[in-house]
Amino acid sequence: MPTPKNVKQVEAIRALIRAGSAERRSKGGHRAVKMPNGNTVPIPTGTIKPGTLEAIVKGAGLSMEEFVRLL
Repeated sequence: MPTPKNVKQVEAIRALIRAGSAERRSKGGHRAVKMPNGNTVPIPTGTIKPGTLEAIVKGAGLSMEEFVRLL
């Protein structure tokens, strides 16, 4: 599945929260979310580029299809 474009920080965090994560902290231009598998994933401010989004989804332990479904 192709990586979605123009995903904003708020949309990505909402999708990860729907996947069972909890927002942990905010520092500078990033907000961190802790996933149920124990990984903490930093989410940058603003619009997230496709390569960065792939790294976030991989770090969260999700497939791109699961993430898109949660958006």
